[in-house]
Amino acid sequence: MKLKILIILSLVTIMFATSCTDDTTVLGNWVKKAYFVGSARSNGSSFAINGEGYWGMGKDEDDYLSDFWRYSPEQNTWTEVAEFGGKPRAYNISVSNGEKGYVGLGYDGDNDLADFWEYDPKTNKWTRLEDFPGGPRRFAAAFAIGKDIYVGTGITDNGKKYMNDFYKYSNGKWHTTISALSGEKRHSASALSFNGKGYIISGYRSTVLNDFWEYDPESNTWKKMDLLTDEDTGDSAIPRYQASTFVSEGSIYLVGGISSGTALSSVFEWSPVDSIWSEKASIESNVTRQGAGSFVINGNGYIIGGRNGSYYLDDFYMFEPWVEKDIDD
Repeated sequence: MKLKILIILSLVTIMFATSCTDDTTVLGNWVKKAYFVGSARSNGSSFAINGEGYWGMGKDEDDYLSDFWRYSPEQNTWTEVAEFGGKPRAYNISVSNGEKGYVGLGYDGDNDLADFWEYDPKTNKWTRLEDFPGGPRRFAAAFAIGKDIYVGTGITDNGKKYMNDFYKYSNGKWHTTISALSGEKRHSASALSFNGKGYIISGYRSTVLNDFWEYDPESNTWKKMDLLTDEDTGDSAIPRYQASTFVSEGSIYLVGGISSGTALSSVFEWSPVDSIWSEKASIESNVTRQGAGSFVINGNGYIIGGRNGSYYLDDFYMFEPWVEKDIDD
């Protein structure tokens, strides 16, 4: 009997010690980079060109902004570049085709906008192009496939009218024969391009949407992917709007955003190999955020700024997808 009691006590001691020292290992590590030099802001314009990142415009706690900044990863420094040529604004689209940056639409505090601009990093100049043919709107989505820019969805008329139309800017002009998004009309969806196709993730229309769409420019068609909440491939915590997204190491990453009226800090990865979403390490500061900027330099995704409630952020992080991070239970 004594032997049995001793064995049981030993097992209990081992289990207790293990539970006290157990760590959960998750993939993904956030590396803090130089704080943004300009004022803290959210819902601005971000893209990368030739190994450098850009962030600017947007809204701070007082104003709509038009300043613009360049980030050098080699020096880990921010430098102010040419001020945006149009009205100060937020909730606009911003995207790069690898050679030039494009910014347009949005809201200036009084009106929704439809103007469309090109930034040339070689000359450090902004040029106004032909206005967006879909009309004024904010919270639209945009992605680039090759040199072509695709813009669509969004909201206008003081939040009364949702859109699902799409247009292509190519060779200096707009093309209006692009298929509309097949799913719900929406605003604040996450958008990006990957392996020659465009993607629209979630968004908002009266409620947070849980769908995921792929656009094929060759066939001009939209394909519905597995729902973000699918029991086999998704997670009920994925759907969100005003999130940031980027491609790194052959996968799509979705960061922060809003769900059920609450800002998020969680990060999810979508792998094209098995079409499965999986959760990664939350952004390092663990501060929930919406409307953050994002771009990719040398294969690494970066997240900058955004806001947490009425608190605007100026922190800046690089994500390492495959670095293990130990989190104490």
